Amino acid sequence: MSRLIMLGAGILIGGMCMYTAFHYHVVATAETYYFIPKQETQLADAYVNISEWGIAEWTDHPALAVAMQKAGHGDLVQQAVQKGLFDEVFDRIGVRPQTRQ
Repeated sequence: MSRLIMLGAGILIGGMCMYTAFHYHVVATAETYYFIPKQETQLADAYVNISEWGIAEWTDHPALAVAMQKAGHGDLVQQAVQKGLFDEVFDRIGVRPQTRQ
C-alpha cells in the first residue's frame, strides 16, 4: 500500500512541476527568484539564470523579455541592456574592465 501512495505522490509532484514549467518562467537573479507568467503555453525558457545576461542573450529570448516587462520586471531587462551598451562603448574606447565602476 505504501508503494501505491508513493507512486501517487510522485505523479502529483511531477504533474505540478510540468504545469509550472509550461506556464511560468522561473527566473533566477543574483539576489532572488521570480515566477513570471508565460505569454504562450510552451516548455521553452522554463528556468533561466539572468544574473550574467547581456544584450545578446536577451535578443535570443524575446518572449522572456516581453513576459518580464508585462510582469513589471522590465527594469531587469533594461539594466542588462544598459550594462551591455556601456561595456561595448568602454571596450571601443579602450577602458580596461578593472577600472570600470
